Amino acid sequence: MTAARGSCPERLISSKRRRIIAILAASTFVISCSPAPTPTTRISATPAPTASENAAPAQVEPPVVDRAHVVPRLEWSPDHSTLAVTTAGVSSGQGRVDLLSADGAQRASLTAEAAAWLDASHLVTLETTPADPDGAAMAAWLVDVQTGSRLAIEGRFSGLLGGSHGAVALTRTPTQADSDAMAVIWRDGALDPAPFGGSPVAWSPDGSLLAFATAPRVPLWASTGGSEPARLVIVGVPSWERRFDSGDDLVDARLPVYFSADGRSVAATSTSGGTLIFDLATTTPTRVEASSPFGWTSNGGLILVGEDGQIRLRDGDGVLTDPALPTGLPVYGPAGSIAVLQPAATITSGSVQIGRNGTWRTVSGVAAGRGTPIAWTADGSACFLATGSSDASRELDRVFRVTVP
Repeated sequence: MTAARGSCPERLISSKRRRIIAILAASTFVISCSPAPTPTTRISATPAPTASENAAPAQVEPPVVDRAHVVPRLEWSPDHSTLAVTTAGVSSGQGRVDLLSADGAQRASLTAEAAAWLDASHLVTLETTPADPDGAAMAAWLVDVQTGSRLAIEGRFSGLLGGSHGAVALTRTPTQADSDAMAVIWRDGALDPAPFGGSPVAWSPDGSLLAFATAPRVPLWASTGGSEPARLVIVGVPSWERRFDSGDDLVDARLPVYFSADGRSVAATSTSGGTLIFDLATTTPTRVEASSPFGWTSNGGLILVGEDGQIRLRDGDGVLTDPALPTGLPVYGPAGSIAVLQPAATITSGSVQIGRNGTWRTVSGVAAGRGTPIAWTADGSACFLATGSSDASRELDRVFRVTVP
């Protein structure tokens, strides 16, 4: 993923399909967006595209992944050579991880409910067991994607979060003696337990910091709007030294947390609405009302989406600018490429505007919400997009490779 990471936050991964569908369905209705102006090409999410009279033929290939179950996550290896496409199963043992090259060719397929890159050659995967088919206590494995060899990781886990810098955070399944979720980090061939409860929600770009959502200091009934209130705690890795604690400035743990490219700032959604921007060197947050964060640009601009659906960029001095993009939910890619997700009334009737330098291409008939997985190629010339079938009989179960105009 790129700096924005707006479509698929690097969050805790659950293997329960019903939870994934609920999250994606809910995120589809985050913002109601109007159609973008004058796209050059309109593409159906089905493999047979059409082109407008004066536009180049639309470059949409047949789906590179076509499964019967929902695709919740797309994640590149650290060297950007291999894309891991995770497919959640309906029942135990049906989860898959397809490994694709940058051109969409399939390299391998693994049985797993969740996966995260440890480094360019190794994945940490979670698999259900006969004793726990629901995925609340899954077995973890270290998988060498080159040789296929596997090493069991001790313990049972409910989720994971990859940092791609030689470390993966796993959420340990709580026991009767310890009811709080506890995180451990797999690094250097061993597990390193966190000294406090909480769920890992985001790694800094260089893998040196890890953000946790922990129990708030205020009662849960104090929250509003159906949010999931949490304190944001950021620690150093591997020292576990606390670098930041949001205290009573609670964030909504249901929504992504975004580190800036330099790792010095974090943006999250407030439980009362709006955006909280934390400078890790200070303790006072900056609030931006009537907006939601959608990541950072490579040069340090915070990407915001207002209640009116307009995309705005906020610089380090707090100045807001209009980048003249279609309304919607943005996912910035390399080399100026941008995808703008445009939700609609049903999960597979939205659209995505994909473009660069003012030239846009529309992919229609897709589930376009905050949870729609998108992964850019390293040069920004194409993206992989998870969509549903055109007749809405299946949801987010196919992955297409779409070239940028």
